[in-house]
Formats: sequence, C-alpha cells, structure tokens
Amino acid sequence: MCEATRKTDVKIIRETLKNAGLHIISKNEIDKLADVAMDAYENYPLHN
Repeated sequence: MCEATRKTDVKIIRETLKNAGLHIISKNEIDKLADVAMDAYENYPLHN
C-alpha cells in the first residue's frame, strides 16, 4: 500500500469514528483518560 493511500484510509477512519461519536485519544491524553476511567469505576458494584 502506498503512503498516500494509507493517509487517505486513516483520514476516512478518523472521520467515520468521529461521526459515530467516538474520539481517538492522542498520546498526551492517555493519563487523563486513565484518571477518568478510574473515577468512572470507583465504587462500581460489579467491581466491589
């Protein structure tokens, strides 16, 4: 696969995910995501 095709495919995939209401996190967002996930499941009955 040529680089131009790959870039086009990635752009289409990102747009499709965005339209579905999803977000691809960047590397600098990983720590924040981990904190949010921990808070979301704190005292969650299935995990206690």
